[in-house]
Amino acid sequence: MPAVTRCDDTLLFTFNSAPDGAQEALSLTMVAVNLADGKIRWTRTLGPGGALDRSPTCLPLSAGKFAVVTAQGEVRSYSLAGDLLHTLRPAPDFQSSEPGGHWGGDLWELFRLDSNRVVAYGGRHAERGKDHSYPLCLLTFDARGHMEKQWQSSVQLGSIANLAAGANLYQRTLGAGLTAFSLKTGHKIWAVSDEDSLNCAWVAPVVHDGFVYLSTAEGLKVYRDGPEANLLGTVEFIERSKTNPKSYSNFMLSSHSAPIVYGGILYVAASDRLWALKLPLFPSTAPNPKPK
Repeated sequence: MPAVTRCDDTLLFTFNSAPDGAQEALSLTMVAVNLADGKIRWTRTLGPGGALDRSPTCLPLSAGKFAVVTAQGEVRSYSLAGDLLHTLRPAPDFQSSEPGGHWGGDLWELFRLDSNRVVAYGGRHAERGKDHSYPLCLLTFDARGHMEKQWQSSVQLGSIANLAAGANLYQRTLGAGLTAFSLKTGHKIWAVSDEDSLNCAWVAPVVHDGFVYLSTAEGLKVYRDGPEANLLGTVEFIERSKTNPKSYSNFMLSSHSAPIVYGGILYVAASDRLWALKLPLFPSTAPNPKPK
């Protein structure tokens, strides 16, 4: 699966491929395309690819700079001219598995917290990586594109769903449906299990106005964005079977999207339907009254 992102007037396109045949090791390629005329500015080969079904997304930094991460967990910053500015492997002890493998290789991604903080995190395909521990690293960038690691944590990760940040840093995992990390130290604060999380393993949590929204096989779960795992309620999109209350229809077990909040409405897609839910979803998620 290729990835495309925009950085100023340039489209940055990454993809894993096996140019010499299906049995050859995968390689990760990055291409810069001029938005004005569609012409290729430059191409870079970044080394072994992670897996055929996922390639990393380039992450814009300050003006004219961006970062990308390889399957080995090496973060690189570049200028839009294609010049390599800095390279950092934040988890040097981590050994990638099956480098260049078509389906079993490691996957790494970047998540931007603010203007100079980025999280680099790794994982594997959901069906293969649930029993392995992977790094989670906070990096800072300066104006030159140089990086410095602030902390490193780990999580048993079986998908590469995007992160979410509020009071904590949140990550979707298999076995632990949602894990909260301290933004200051990287320490795990709390985790909640979800035995059916494989059904939504690629769906990222969403933080909005002090609450964390997580799509699961049971429905949309709402947690307080805070120091404890406080589940406030679950919105079910399909009724349970009347003859077997513990079972769900196939529709219920289908994929759900990550929610989007706009204008006081929360939108979420469940299989072939789009739901619009007016906030607050529960009395406990209503905004606190302003003091008089």
